Amino acid sequence: MGDSENRDEAEPAKAADENAYLKDALRQLADAYNTLAEQFAKKIADNEDSKFTITDLRNRLIQHEENYHYSIIKPLIMEFIETRENLNKFSERFAVRIPYDAEAELKIILRGIDISLEKFSIFPFSGAGADFDPSTQKAVEVQLTDNKNLKDKIAKKISPGYYLQDKHKSTIIKPETVTVYGVKKHD
Repeated sequence: MGDSENRDEAEPAKAADENAYLKDALRQLADAYNTLAEQFAKKIADNEDSKFTITDLRNRLIQHEENYHYSIIKPLIMEFIETRENLNKFSERFAVRIPYDAEAELKIILRGIDISLEKFSIFPFSGAGADFDPSTQKAVEVQLTDNKNLKDKIAKKISPGYYLQDKHKSTIIKPETVTVYGVKKHD
């Protein structure tokens, strides 16, 4: 019976060790839970502050995507615009000599190009005023005059400018080309 007495005495000691182990495991679990709860509360507080940051980053990403898209298609669009302008110059220069059918076809082609540009939200513009505006116009020629009042006034509009209309703003992609007056210098 000696073995059974030793077993009986060992069982309470073993149960006490298991009890201490469980208490320690529960304390560790409670500590881990409290740490996670604190981290979660901090994340929620940080998230409240970062809502603006997330929205701002999302908007910046959208803008970057639009700029990237535009930078890829810009060379093609500029070639398209140049082709349109060359066809228009041809039409104006040889209007008298072009048969009516060819002139009508040319107008259809020009209108088709305009429609294609509009699909990319690109529209022509022509400055309304007589004053030269370097923010929207490019002077490619100077016509000299004696009249000082005409200095920096538009003498002739050569070709329209083009702008890109996106969701938020208009961006000039090609300025209107003009001839401006310059005053002759007298010796």
